[in-house]
Amino acid sequence: MENEIQNSIKNALNYFGEFSILEDQNHLFEVNDIRSPVKQNSADGLFCFCFTDDTSELLQTVADRVKKASYILKGFASLVTSKILFFQRDTNEELYNIPIEDMIVIVKKLPIMSYMEPTQYQKGIIIAMEGLSTGVVNSLIAEVSSIPVNKADEIASFLIKSIEEKKYSERIEYNYISLTGIINVIGKAGAVKIETILRIGGISVVSELETNAATDLTNKGISEKAVKLHFTSNEFSGRFDYDLYENDMSVQKEIDKLILNYELDAVRKSAKYFTVPPAHNN
Repeated sequence: MENEIQNSIKNALNYFGEFSILEDQNHLFEVNDIRSPVKQNSADGLFCFCFTDDTSELLQTVADRVKKASYILKGFASLVTSKILFFQRDTNEELYNIPIEDMIVIVKKLPIMSYMEPTQYQKGIIIAMEGLSTGVVNSLIAEVSSIPVNKADEIASFLIKSIEEKKYSERIEYNYISLTGIINVIGKAGAVKIETILRIGGISVVSELETNAATDLTNKGISEKAVKLHFTSNEFSGRFDYDLYENDMSVQKEIDKLILNYELDAVRKSAKYFTVPPAHNN
């Protein structure tokens, strides 16, 4: 088991450490700078980060541990996005259009992480123009994804605005990808366990005019134009062994060394950065 852990860390240092030997240091800065709104946000999609920052309701000793766990997850997010941008440097592809499966290949290189557990949901609905609202779209997003409520609002508002502007006559696709650091505080008093999870979540929403809709889709009993919405969600979640990190100084030293090579402010100061509170499980 010890050899497996050492190999995991060594392989991560080799895989992510190649940035440190790039001759073009200006390009290295460019790769690490993921604050560009062009790469993260447009009329076609959104790429964002969600991490735990607010620890005001926790005991100081627990809050310090949560902050450290969040720091590690942000470091991992920086490693992953830097690698993605490095691979995409010649294509200028938007982050939200990069297949999640490609991101998972990189995430699997992170040290002492569990298997990335996948979940996928799909849902389709035909709805009359009159019945289309942010509330309806939000509820549908909630059924297929665990994305933050404020981002569901943003997606819903954008989608409805686009459909109305295009007079319900064009196919519209919107892609959303998030890198989320989830921290669960389990137990209380002197027996608190910190669970750290890195999740990559993606949702694709496609809207099309439904030409073969039922004739009575409104509560007024009249025929109405209808829109067909299709939601596809893919999420992958993996646990970082924070217990091992806290209790093994050699592991802690190597993980810190890996993260210190990267500019964490590139995540924290990202144009699309959101905070989520730690979850309590007594």
